[in-house]
Amino acid sequence: MLKLDLHLHTCYSDGDRVSEIVRMAKFKGLNGFAVTDHDTLRGYKAIKSIDDSLLVLPGLEVETNVAHLLLLGIKECPPRRIWKYEEVIEWARDNNAVVIMAHPIATFLSIKRNMRLVYKHRPDALETHNSLYPLFSLTKRLSVKMAESLSLPMSGGSDAHRARDVGNCYTLVDAEPSLDDILESIRKGKIKPEGKPSNMAYRVEVGFYFIYSLFENICFRKK
Repeated sequence: MLKLDLHLHTCYSDGDRVSEIVRMAKFKGLNGFAVTDHDTLRGYKAIKSIDDSLLVLPGLEVETNVAHLLLLGIKECPPRRIWKYEEVIEWARDNNAVVIMAHPIATFLSIKRNMRLVYKHRPDALETHNSLYPLFSLTKRLSVKMAESLSLPMSGGSDAHRARDVGNCYTLVDAEPSLDDILESIRKGKIKPEGKPSNMAYRVEVGFYFIYSLFENICFRKK
């Protein structure tokens, strides 16, 4: 089993230095991680150029009109004209990328409004364990229920924006240490999320954004 953090950010979007991320990943006993910066692969390329002792998966976090999606195994970023949920899913399929719906409770109302769309354009997995969830135990349970209702595999990721949070949540992947085998195992559901929340003070800070997102969704729904 491989221990992989499938969701983290580097200084090339809104995270920490790549050298610190690599150091912490080794300290936490990870076999590797996916670099899922916002709208850029520069962080992934930077890490690949300085260290080859860890498995590093190319990825991206994309914000759509329904949810945030993690695209794993990509070679390039989607065209900027693509932003609708179904367009990103279709682009990922055309480019042999794995799609994981990130921190679904943060966009629960959008997903609920678009459940038919989600059923029609299904991601490969749903991130049930996210270290930055303010109410970690509750949101984890709700995320698990959502994954079960959609019959989707469950993944875990730290969503680290600071190096010290890398590996707090992770995914156990039953795969050989190769990109293709890891992606195929995710698709087949041969994965198991594990982990713990990040520092409470930082999660409270993130919680304000979480509450704002819910308020924004409620207001949008009323229009």
